[in-house]
Amino acid sequence: MSETVEVASAPARTQRRDWPQIIIAMGVVLTLCYVAELVLVIILASTLLAFILAPIVDMLGRYRIPRGLSSLIAVLVLLSLVYGVTYLSYNQAATFVQVLPKYSERIRATVTTFRERAELLNP
Repeated sequence: MSETVEVASAPARTQRRDWPQIIIAMGVVLTLCYVAELVLVIILASTLLAFILAPIVDMLGRYRIPRGLSSLIAVLVLLSLVYGVTYLSYNQAATFVQVLPKYSERIRATVTTFRERAELLNP
């Protein structure tokens, strides 16, 4: 008395019917990325900063400093580093701009000498 039960299988979807949906979905996703570019950049940058500052906040938390205060300290440390790098880079660039005319004459003389020697080698 064994009865065999046959289960009807679902019709297999063909790839021919799926490709228009895939193309439309890709177009919608790319359009959303283009329209929300600024928002996505801000979200990604803030996520990156959160991952960079998390170890500092965790370290300060081990010293029983409240999380809000340790976050403030981490952000202030980051801003201090950015300010310091910017200040030092600006001073280096300003010094380079002041010294550039002196070196440009030396570079011109060296290039002129090199060209003259190269013209002598070329018959």
